[in-house]
Amino acid sequence: MNDRLARVATLLLAALIVAVPVPVAGAVPATGEVEFVGGGFGHGIGLSQYGAQGMALDGYTGAQIATHYFSGTSIEQVADVLPADNFLLTYAQPLWVGLLQNKLTFQFKAIGGDLELCQAGDGEGACPKSVTPKDGELWSFTFDGSQCQFEHNGSPQGNPGDCSASISWAEGTRVEIPDLGLSFAHGSLKIRPVGSLPTLRFHVSLAVGIEDYIAGIDEMPPSWAPAALEAQAIAARSYAIAKAQQRETGDRVGTLADPGLSSYWKDKCWCHVRRTATDQVYNGWDQEQEPTWVAAATTTAGQVLTHPNSSFTQNGVIEAFYTSSSVGVTETNVGGFGSSVQYPYLTSVDDYWASDPGFNPKAVWSKTATTATILSKLTATTRAWHADFDTLTGAALVNGPPEATVRFTGLTGGVESSVDVPGWWLRSSFGLTSPQVHTLWFSGVHRLWGADRYATAADVSADTFPSGVPVAFIADGESFPDALSAGAAAAALGGPVLLTRKAVLPWATTVELSRLKPASIVIVGGEGAVSADVQAQLGAYTTGTVDRWSGLSRYDTSAVISQNAFPAGASVVYVTSGVAFADALAGVPAAAADGAPLLLIRPDSIPPAIATELERLAPSSIVVLGGTAAVSADVEAQLGAYVGTGAVGRIGGTDRYDTAVKISQSRFGPGTPVVYVAIGTNYPDGLGGGAAGGFAGAPLLLVKGSSIPEVTRAELLRLGPGEIRVLGGPGVIPADLETALQQLLP
Repeated sequence: MNDRLARVATLLLAALIVAVPVPVAGAVPATGEVEFVGGGFGHGIGLSQYGAQGMALDGYTGAQIATHYFSGTSIEQVADVLPADNFLLTYAQPLWVGLLQNKLTFQFKAIGGDLELCQAGDGEGACPKSVTPKDGELWSFTFDGSQCQFEHNGSPQGNPGDCSASISWAEGTRVEIPDLGLSFAHGSLKIRPVGSLPTLRFHVSLAVGIEDYIAGIDEMPPSWAPAALEAQAIAARSYAIAKAQQRETGDRVGTLADPGLSSYWKDKCWCHVRRTATDQVYNGWDQEQEPTWVAAATTTAGQVLTHPNSSFTQNGVIEAFYTSSSVGVTETNVGGFGSSVQYPYLTSVDDYWASDPGFNPKAVWSKTATTATILSKLTATTRAWHADFDTLTGAALVNGPPEATVRFTGLTGGVESSVDVPGWWLRSSFGLTSPQVHTLWFSGVHRLWGADRYATAADVSADTFPSGVPVAFIADGESFPDALSAGAAAAALGGPVLLTRKAVLPWATTVELSRLKPASIVIVGGEGAVSADVQAQLGAYTTGTVDRWSGLSRYDTSAVISQNAFPAGASVVYVTSGVAFADALAGVPAAAADGAPLLLIRPDSIPPAIATELERLAPSSIVVLGGTAAVSADVEAQLGAYVGTGAVGRIGGTDRYDTAVKISQSRFGPGTPVVYVAIGTNYPDGLGGGAAGGFAGAPLLLVKGSSIPEVTRAELLRLGPGEIRVLGGPGVIPADLETALQQLLP
């Protein structure tokens, strides 16, 4: 994992906790590339295995875990659910597991006893054949171009016959298949032909009982918690029973009859389920030697997941898909498979247990594709997102995950258009680790966001600050003044601003604090904003102190922050309105660039605590941010008393967007490496951006919800940054606006 991927990891996961991911900005993708960043491994649907382990460690039972991941389900005994005459209940070895496909020959070895052979059309009468593989002997079954023959040491054994045969054994014996490196103690091998001369081949399957099959499933580390293993066993059993019924479309006749598989499944494998991860990994006897797994299978024997909607089940039993992990929320079957109909039990559910990169190695991933490859794939597809672009001009996230959608914009003959592409198609087309794309890098634009303001602040922090910061600031996420006052101080002291709820630390914040390992933590605001309980919880995330900087009001708190972070004799102090926050949002990076505090004042007066702090600071100059509606001319005049022979200046524009531009112009010149962009009408997503921008030496500009103001566009062209960080998800700053920002970069 490279530095930037590790950084994005701590973000993405922190970002997606519903969902969460290590920092220091790395190189953006090369020109002509798009980097997809996401989380989770696999299709993301159903039971998340890492999530199940996390739930088990948190004390949930196997049944609770299983039903959590499949909405609206219950756990019942299969014998109570299926009709009494269902083949899965009436046959001793009802389930056929596909082991080998399209073979001309295969080897098998008897272990612990002799084997019995049976072959159709061999002229030897009733089974078994007259020849018997003895314990330790390696035999083969081969198609010679016209018939099939059992062989031992290169010599034919018994009469040749049809390519329909079976191999069985008594209890205590097992058969080894060298091609698989596996052996099987239960069931019997079934060899069945596929195709016709001259291209005839055969498939090899294992007919086995359901519980013997579950004991051989190898889909989860046996060292994991018992409850996680039990949830896995329930899901695996449900999946197998549902798939067996789905794929057996005809009737069986007689006690030894072949399954009534459809012609498709006979051609495919002569099986109900394949031995590999295409269905479920089945390793037979080898897995049966894992006592913890066998205990889980035994404890849950017969248990299946059921759902009342019969339109989406097989006799009530659900298709219990499972995946290694998700990005912090599981995927829907629409988002993971591209299904046209949503299954009621395959909805998206909370999976935050799987989103910690310290726990799940696939919590975050990154994959780069060239624009040439993307253009080629879009041209080749016959899906609704087919596009004949000559040039790719934009790539932006529209929504999700779950059901992530990326909008590609391009030119065709000079005409611009766009197509929306689902994550499942991106996964299959570009080899992504999962369909759960969380963000993209294209043309230097990167989105920092999470499921909520807490996750977004964590994402911004992880994108900007390395582990081992000297301090992390914690502010109330519901009320903005304290976080804004803390921004300049945090940047000056080298740490981020993270957000919390009053009474509980959000998961995303805890994950980011675990990564940051701050030497100390500072809470800004009183216990009415951040409770004593949260203060106590924060002690677990630093080896230093957890201090609280607060006053009786937002103005008092602003003054206390300044007192603790900035020495007297400041060359400049920034002041801005404490009731309208857009100017403060844009002002934090400018104040940080000057190493200056940012103080909050009333529009029509200077609060006493601020006056006292100005006297202590004794600045050479004061900069007022915002127009006279934000901070009156009278207040500007009163501020002159605190600068001695210095001056009081004002940076203000015709509106908040223009003011942000003028603030940027006052401190940042052309060639600025990075610019932060936030929505100008809603502030939570931008709260962490001020400290990040100040730390990175980058301005923060504001955009509208659906457009880039002309003044902002002009300022971006003047600055000519190499990168733009977009603060907030596609529901705040839409994909089209992200694409427009991409097109403004040099």
